[in-house]
Amino acid sequence: MGNIDGDANLNAKVDVYDLAVLANNYSAGGGKSWLEADFTGDGIVNVYDLAALANHHGYGAAGQPIPEPATILIVTAAGLPMLLKRRRNA
Repeated sequence: MGNIDGDANLNAKVDVYDLAVLANNYSAGGGKSWLEADFTGDGIVNVYDLAALANHHGYGAAGQPIPEPATILIVTAAGLPMLLKRRRNA
């Protein structure tokens, strides 16, 4: 089984812990890897990687379906201000 977009810690779930990895590495320079939340493979952790995580958020949670698009929007809306603030402080 391959890596799931958004699963930075490789635990077969896309959850808040993966979002934390993404937030810690967001826009922090080039040369990032999958384990640092570079899901697009371009060496940079940015909004495209956040989109990959948001699109798969909730995947792999035992007995839980993949979330509705509204849930993805809420997750993105909640995480985006945090990521933008981090980018301004960098």
